[in-house]
Amino acid sequence: MKSELLIEKIHSRSNNLDFIRLIAAVLVIVSHSYPITGQQTELFSSISRGQWTFGGIAVSIFFVISGFLISKSYEHSNLKQFILNRILRLFPAIWIVTILTVLVLGPLLTTLTLSEYFRNYSTWSYFNNAFLISIQYGLPGVFENNVYPSAINGSIWTLPYEILCYIGLAIIGYYGLIKKGKGVLLLFIIIFILNSIIPQQLLNTNIHGFLLGSLLELILYFLMGAIFYSYRESIKLKPIWAIGCIVVLIITMQLGNFKGAFLFCGSYLIVFFAFYGKSIFSKVSKYGDLSYGIYIYAFPVQQIVQWKLNNQTSPFINFMISLPITLMFAFFSWHLVEKQALKFKKNTSNSSANQLKGDVNQCN
Repeated sequence: MKSELLIEKIHSRSNNLDFIRLIAAVLVIVSHSYPITGQQTELFSSISRGQWTFGGIAVSIFFVISGFLISKSYEHSNLKQFILNRILRLFPAIWIVTILTVLVLGPLLTTLTLSEYFRNYSTWSYFNNAFLISIQYGLPGVFENNVYPSAINGSIWTLPYEILCYIGLAIIGYYGLIKKGKGVLLLFIIIFILNSIIPQQLLNTNIHGFLLGSLLELILYFLMGAIFYSYRESIKLKPIWAIGCIVVLIITMQLGNFKGAFLFCGSYLIVFFAFYGKSIFSKVSKYGDLSYGIYIYAFPVQQIVQWKLNNQTSPFINFMISLPITLMFAFFSWHLVEKQALKFKKNTSNSSANQLKGDVNQCN
Protein backbone atom coordinates (compact mmCIF):
# COMPACT_ATOMS: atom_id res chain seq x y z
CA MET A 1 0.00 0.00 0.00
CA LYS A 2 1.37 3.39 -0.92
CA SER A 3 1.85 6.19 1.61
CA GLU A 4 1.91 9.93 1.29
CA LEU A 5 3.62 12.57 3.37
CA LEU A 6 1.12 14.91 4.99
CA ILE A 7 3.03 18.01 3.87
CA GLU A 8 2.50 16.99 0.24
CA LYS A 9 -1.28 17.20 0.66
CA ILE A 10 -2.15 20.05 3.00
CA HIS A 11 -1.66 22.88 0.51
CA SER A 12 -4.13 21.45 -1.94
CA ARG A 13 -7.62 22.89 -2.07
CA SER A 14 -8.86 19.39 -2.81
CA ASN A 15 -9.48 17.77 0.58
CA ASN A 16 -12.33 16.25 2.56
CA LEU A 17 -12.23 18.61 5.55
CA ASP A 18 -15.53 20.32 4.77
CA PHE A 19 -17.21 16.95 4.34
CA ILE A 20 -15.83 15.59 7.63
CA ARG A 21 -17.01 18.70 9.48
CA LEU A 22 -20.42 18.41 7.83
CA ILE A 23 -20.76 14.81 9.00
CA ALA A 24 -19.63 15.80 12.51
CA ALA A 25 -22.25 18.57 12.63
CA VAL A 26 -24.97 16.12 11.58
CA LEU A 27 -23.79 13.68 14.27
CA VAL A 28 -24.40 16.43 16.83
CA ILE A 29 -28.02 16.61 15.69
CA VAL A 30 -28.31 12.83 15.95
CA SER A 31 -26.85 12.88 19.45
CA HIS A 32 -29.03 15.72 20.72
CA SER A 33 -32.19 14.12 19.35
CA TYR A 34 -32.05 11.62 22.22
CA PRO A 35 -32.08 13.88 25.30
CA ILE A 36 -34.35 16.38 23.55
CA THR A 37 -36.98 13.64 23.07
CA GLY A 38 -36.46 12.21 26.55
CA GLN A 39 -34.43 9.14 25.62
CA GLN A 40 -31.83 8.31 28.25
CA THR A 41 -29.37 6.33 26.15
CA GLU A 42 -27.93 7.74 22.94
CA LEU A 43 -27.21 5.40 20.01
CA PHE A 44 -23.41 5.39 20.17
CA SER A 45 -23.52 5.26 23.94
CA SER A 46 -25.33 1.94 23.58
CA ILE A 47 -22.87 0.66 20.99
CA SER A 48 -19.83 1.66 23.06
CA ARG A 49 -21.25 0.43 26.36
CA GLY A 50 -21.75 3.92 27.71
CA GLN A 51 -18.25 5.17 26.96
CA TRP A 52 -19.16 8.09 24.68
CA THR A 53 -21.77 9.67 22.43
CA PHE A 54 -21.89 10.76 18.81
CA GLY A 55 -21.93 14.33 20.11
CA GLY A 56 -18.70 13.82 22.03
CA ILE A 57 -17.01 12.30 19.00
CA ALA A 58 -18.22 15.15 16.79
CA VAL A 59 -16.90 17.86 19.11
CA SER A 60 -13.54 16.07 19.28
CA ILE A 61 -13.42 15.99 15.47
CA PHE A 62 -14.09 19.73 15.37
CA PHE A 63 -11.26 20.44 17.80
CA VAL A 64 -8.71 18.24 16.01
CA ILE A 65 -9.46 19.91 12.68
CA SER A 66 -9.48 23.31 14.33
CA GLY A 67 -6.07 22.73 15.94
CA PHE A 68 -4.66 21.70 12.57
CA LEU A 69 -6.12 24.54 10.51
CA ILE A 70 -5.71 27.29 13.08
CA SER A 71 -2.01 26.37 13.38
CA LYS A 72 -1.74 26.66 9.61
CA SER A 73 -3.59 29.97 9.67
CA TYR A 74 -1.32 31.40 12.37
CA GLU A 75 1.78 30.79 10.27
CA HIS A 76 0.27 32.77 7.40
CA SER A 77 -0.71 35.87 9.40
CA ASN A 78 0.62 38.19 12.06
CA LEU A 79 -0.88 38.24 15.55
CA LYS A 80 -3.21 41.17 14.82
CA GLN A 81 -4.51 39.59 11.64
CA PHE A 82 -4.86 36.22 13.38
CA ILE A 83 -7.10 37.74 16.05
CA LEU A 84 -9.19 39.59 13.48
CA ASN A 85 -9.58 36.44 11.39
CA ARG A 86 -10.83 34.45 14.37
CA ILE A 87 -13.33 37.17 15.32
CA LEU A 88 -14.70 37.38 11.79
CA ARG A 89 -15.04 33.62 11.51
CA LEU A 90 -16.64 32.95 14.88
CA PHE A 91 -18.70 35.93 16.02
CA PRO A 92 -20.90 37.33 13.21
CA ALA A 93 -22.92 34.12 12.95
CA ILE A 94 -23.32 33.80 16.72
CA TRP A 95 -24.43 37.45 16.90
CA ILE A 96 -27.22 36.77 14.40
CA VAL A 97 -28.41 33.55 16.03
CA THR A 98 -28.48 35.31 19.41
CA ILE A 99 -30.50 38.24 18.08
CA LEU A 100 -32.96 35.91 16.36
CA THR A 101 -33.29 33.86 19.54
CA VAL A 102 -34.03 36.80 21.82
CA LEU A 103 -36.10 38.98 19.51
CA VAL A 104 -37.93 36.41 17.37
CA LEU A 105 -37.99 32.95 18.91
CA GLY A 106 -38.46 34.16 22.48
CA PRO A 107 -41.43 36.50 21.88
CA LEU A 108 -43.15 33.91 19.66
CA LEU A 109 -42.83 30.96 22.04
CA THR A 110 -42.71 32.39 25.56
CA THR A 111 -45.59 31.57 27.88
CA LEU A 112 -45.26 35.04 29.41
CA THR A 113 -46.86 38.18 28.08
CA LEU A 114 -44.57 40.23 25.86
CA SER A 115 -44.40 42.88 28.58
CA GLU A 116 -43.29 40.31 31.15
CA TYR A 117 -40.84 38.77 28.72
CA PHE A 118 -39.10 42.01 27.82
CA ARG A 119 -39.03 43.25 31.41
CA ASN A 120 -37.30 40.11 32.59
CA TYR A 121 -33.57 40.51 33.24
CA SER A 122 -32.85 37.05 31.81
CA THR A 123 -34.14 38.17 28.43
CA TRP A 124 -31.46 40.80 28.09
CA SER A 125 -28.68 38.89 29.82
CA TYR A 126 -29.04 36.26 27.08
CA PHE A 127 -27.26 38.74 24.79
CA ASN A 128 -24.04 37.85 26.65
CA ASN A 129 -24.08 34.73 24.50
CA ALA A 130 -23.32 36.90 21.49
CA PHE A 131 -19.89 37.49 22.99
CA LEU A 132 -19.64 33.96 24.43
CA ILE A 133 -19.47 35.35 27.95
CA SER A 134 -21.16 33.44 30.76
CA ILE A 135 -23.28 31.20 28.52
CA GLN A 136 -27.00 31.34 29.32
CA TYR A 137 -29.16 28.49 28.06
CA GLY A 138 -32.70 29.62 28.78
CA LEU A 139 -35.10 32.47 28.14
CA PRO A 140 -38.07 33.27 30.40
CA GLY A 141 -41.10 31.14 29.56
CA VAL A 142 -39.49 29.40 26.56
CA PHE A 143 -39.51 25.59 26.27
CA GLU A 144 -40.33 25.26 29.96
CA ASN A 145 -42.62 22.30 29.27
CA ASN A 146 -40.35 20.51 26.83
CA VAL A 147 -38.96 17.11 27.76
CA TYR A 148 -35.53 18.78 27.87
CA PRO A 149 -36.78 21.92 29.63
CA SER A 150 -35.73 25.54 29.11
CA ALA A 151 -32.49 24.95 27.17
CA ILE A 152 -32.55 26.85 23.89
CA ASN A 153 -29.08 26.29 22.49
CA GLY A 154 -27.17 23.59 24.31
CA SER A 155 -24.55 23.31 21.56
CA ILE A 156 -22.77 26.60 22.15
CA TRP A 157 -21.12 25.46 25.39
CA THR A 158 -18.04 24.42 23.38
CA LEU A 159 -17.41 27.82 21.78
CA PRO A 160 -15.80 29.52 24.82
CA TYR A 161 -13.47 26.51 25.08
CA GLU A 162 -12.51 26.99 21.46
CA ILE A 163 -11.74 30.65 22.09
CA LEU A 164 -9.42 29.63 24.94
CA CYS A 165 -7.67 27.28 22.53
CA TYR A 166 -7.26 30.14 20.05
CA ILE A 167 -5.74 32.32 22.76
CA GLY A 168 -3.40 29.55 23.88
CA LEU A 169 -2.28 28.86 20.33
CA ALA A 170 -1.65 32.56 19.73
CA ILE A 171 0.60 32.59 22.79
CA ILE A 172 2.61 29.49 21.87
CA GLY A 173 2.73 30.69 18.26
CA TYR A 174 4.09 34.05 19.36
CA TYR A 175 7.00 32.25 21.00
CA GLY A 176 7.61 30.14 17.91
CA LEU A 177 6.54 26.84 19.42
CA ILE A 178 4.31 25.86 16.50
CA LYS A 179 7.20 25.92 14.05
CA LYS A 180 9.47 24.04 16.45
CA GLY A 181 6.91 21.31 16.99
CA LYS A 182 8.58 20.01 20.13
CA GLY A 183 7.00 22.82 22.15
CA VAL A 184 3.49 21.79 21.11
CA LEU A 185 4.30 18.13 21.79
CA LEU A 186 5.69 18.94 25.24
CA LEU A 187 2.59 20.97 26.12
CA PHE A 188 0.41 18.06 24.95
CA ILE A 189 2.33 15.61 27.15
CA ILE A 190 2.02 17.87 30.21
CA ILE A 191 -1.73 18.32 29.80
CA PHE A 192 -2.18 14.61 29.03
CA ILE A 193 -0.44 13.70 32.28
CA LEU A 194 -2.47 16.25 34.24
CA ASN A 195 -5.70 14.94 32.76
CA SER A 196 -4.66 11.41 33.74
CA ILE A 197 -3.63 12.05 37.35
CA ILE A 198 -6.11 14.69 38.52
CA PRO A 199 -8.93 13.05 40.54
CA GLN A 200 -12.33 12.94 38.85
CA GLN A 201 -13.86 15.06 41.59
CA LEU A 202 -11.42 17.84 40.81
CA LEU A 203 -11.97 17.45 37.06
CA ASN A 204 -15.64 18.25 37.71
CA THR A 205 -14.64 21.62 39.20
CA ASN A 206 -16.29 24.62 37.53
CA ILE A 207 -13.77 27.43 36.99
CA HIS A 208 -15.57 30.60 35.85
CA GLY A 209 -17.93 28.58 33.66
CA PHE A 210 -15.34 26.09 32.44
CA LEU A 211 -15.35 22.49 33.64
CA LEU A 212 -11.72 21.57 34.26
CA GLY A 213 -12.12 18.06 32.83
CA SER A 214 -13.79 19.30 29.64
CA LEU A 215 -11.19 22.04 29.26
CA LEU A 216 -8.24 19.66 29.50
CA GLU A 217 -9.87 17.12 27.20
CA LEU A 218 -10.73 19.61 24.46
CA ILE A 219 -7.28 21.22 24.68
CA LEU A 220 -5.76 17.78 24.10
CA TYR A 221 -7.76 17.30 20.90
CA PHE A 222 -6.92 20.81 19.73
CA LEU A 223 -3.22 20.23 20.44
CA MET A 224 -3.35 16.90 18.65
CA GLY A 225 -4.43 18.75 15.52
CA ALA A 226 -1.64 21.26 16.06
CA ILE A 227 0.87 18.41 16.44
CA PHE A 228 -0.17 16.93 13.11
CA TYR A 229 0.44 20.30 11.49
CA SER A 230 3.75 20.91 13.26
CA TYR A 231 5.08 17.48 12.23
CA ARG A 232 3.55 17.52 8.76
CA GLU A 233 6.97 16.94 7.15
CA SER A 234 7.39 13.64 9.00
CA ILE A 235 3.87 12.18 9.27
CA LYS A 236 2.95 9.63 6.64
CA LEU A 237 -0.59 8.85 5.55
CA LYS A 238 -0.50 5.08 5.29
CA PRO A 239 -3.62 2.95 4.67
CA ILE A 240 -2.25 0.13 6.82
CA TRP A 241 -1.94 2.53 9.77
CA ALA A 242 -5.50 3.75 9.18
CA ILE A 243 -6.77 0.17 9.16
CA GLY A 244 -4.86 -0.49 12.38
CA CYS A 245 -6.47 2.56 13.98
CA ILE A 246 -9.93 1.37 12.98
CA VAL A 247 -9.24 -2.04 14.50
CA VAL A 248 -8.05 -0.47 17.76
CA LEU A 249 -11.18 1.68 17.99
CA ILE A 250 -13.46 -1.30 17.37
CA ILE A 251 -11.70 -3.30 20.08
CA THR A 252 -11.73 -0.49 22.64
CA MET A 253 -15.37 0.21 21.84
CA GLN A 254 -16.13 -3.13 23.47
CA LEU A 255 -13.30 -3.58 25.95
CA GLY A 256 -12.97 -0.02 27.25
CA ASN A 257 -10.73 3.07 26.98
CA PHE A 258 -12.32 4.09 23.67
CA LYS A 259 -11.88 7.80 24.41
CA GLY A 260 -8.18 7.35 25.10
CA ALA A 261 -7.78 5.41 21.86
CA PHE A 262 -9.75 7.99 19.90
CA LEU A 263 -7.42 10.78 21.00
CA PHE A 264 -4.61 9.11 19.05
CA CYS A 265 -6.19 6.72 16.54
CA GLY A 266 -9.23 8.90 15.88
CA SER A 267 -7.07 11.95 15.28
CA TYR A 268 -4.94 10.04 12.79
CA LEU A 269 -8.04 8.81 10.97
CA ILE A 270 -9.42 12.36 10.75
CA VAL A 271 -6.24 13.61 9.09
CA PHE A 272 -5.93 10.49 6.95
CA PHE A 273 -9.45 10.70 5.51
CA ALA A 274 -9.10 14.45 5.07
CA PHE A 275 -5.97 14.34 2.93
CA TYR A 276 -5.14 10.84 1.68
CA GLY A 277 -5.60 10.00 -1.97
CA LYS A 278 -8.26 11.58 -4.15
CA SER A 279 -10.55 13.92 -2.25
CA ILE A 280 -13.84 12.59 -3.55
CA PHE A 281 -15.95 14.78 -1.28
CA SER A 282 -14.14 18.09 -1.82
CA LYS A 283 -16.94 19.44 -4.01
CA VAL A 284 -19.31 19.53 -1.04
CA SER A 285 -17.89 22.98 -0.26
CA LYS A 286 -19.44 24.46 -3.41
CA TYR A 287 -22.67 24.81 -1.43
CA GLY A 288 -20.84 26.65 1.34
CA ASP A 289 -19.19 25.72 4.62
CA LEU A 290 -22.39 24.78 6.44
CA SER A 291 -20.98 23.02 9.49
CA TYR A 292 -20.84 26.05 11.80
CA GLY A 293 -24.36 27.13 10.88
CA ILE A 294 -25.64 23.61 11.48
CA TYR A 295 -23.93 23.54 14.84
CA ILE A 296 -25.39 26.79 16.18
CA TYR A 297 -28.91 26.48 14.73
CA ALA A 298 -29.69 22.77 15.18
CA PHE A 299 -30.46 22.72 18.90
CA PRO A 300 -33.11 25.49 18.89
CA VAL A 301 -34.64 23.95 15.75
CA GLN A 302 -34.82 20.56 17.47
CA GLN A 303 -36.42 22.13 20.53
CA ILE A 304 -38.99 23.91 18.37
CA VAL A 305 -39.85 20.62 16.65
CA GLN A 306 -40.28 18.98 20.04
CA TRP A 307 -42.46 21.84 21.27
CA LYS A 308 -44.58 21.94 18.10
CA LEU A 309 -45.28 18.19 18.27
CA ASN A 310 -46.21 18.34 21.96
CA ASN A 311 -43.21 16.25 23.02
CA GLN A 312 -44.62 13.28 21.08
CA THR A 313 -41.59 12.50 18.95
CA SER A 314 -38.88 9.88 18.78
CA PRO A 315 -35.19 10.64 18.20
CA PHE A 316 -35.57 9.50 14.59
CA ILE A 317 -38.58 11.73 13.89
CA ASN A 318 -36.98 14.72 15.60
CA PHE A 319 -33.81 14.23 13.55
CA MET A 320 -35.58 13.76 10.22
CA ILE A 321 -37.69 16.90 10.65
CA SER A 322 -34.95 19.05 12.16
CA LEU A 323 -32.17 18.24 9.68
CA PRO A 324 -33.60 19.89 6.52
CA ILE A 325 -34.76 22.93 8.49
CA THR A 326 -31.33 23.29 10.06
CA LEU A 327 -29.62 22.93 6.68
CA MET A 328 -31.75 25.79 5.38
CA PHE A 329 -30.71 28.05 8.27
CA ALA A 330 -27.07 27.00 7.85
CA PHE A 331 -27.20 27.77 4.12
CA PHE A 332 -28.48 31.29 4.73
CA SER A 333 -26.08 31.76 7.64
CA TRP A 334 -23.13 30.96 5.40
CA HIS A 335 -24.18 32.99 2.36
CA LEU A 336 -25.70 36.00 4.13
CA VAL A 337 -23.52 36.29 7.24
CA GLU A 338 -20.38 34.17 7.44
CA LYS A 339 -19.27 34.53 3.82
CA GLN A 340 -19.86 38.27 3.93
CA ALA A 341 -17.71 38.60 7.05
CA LEU A 342 -14.93 36.63 5.38
CA LYS A 343 -14.98 39.07 2.48
CA PHE A 344 -13.94 41.74 4.96
CA LYS A 345 -11.14 39.45 6.10
CA LYS A 346 -10.02 39.15 2.49
CA ASN A 347 -10.04 42.91 2.03
CA THR A 348 -7.98 43.52 5.16
CA SER A 349 -5.49 40.69 4.70
CA ASN A 350 -2.20 40.74 2.84
CA SER A 351 -2.35 36.99 2.39
CA SER A 352 -2.71 35.28 -0.94
CA ALA A 353 -5.90 33.78 -2.30
CA ASN A 354 -4.68 30.31 -1.37
CA GLN A 355 -4.06 31.38 2.20
CA LEU A 356 -7.53 32.88 2.33
CA LYS A 357 -8.97 29.58 1.19
CA GLY A 358 -7.16 27.88 4.04
CA ASP A 359 -8.53 30.42 6.49
CA VAL A 360 -12.08 30.03 5.18
CA ASN A 361 -11.89 26.33 5.97
CA GLN A 362 -11.78 26.89 9.70
CA CYS A 363 -13.43 24.66 12.23
CA ASN A 364 -16.42 25.79 14.31
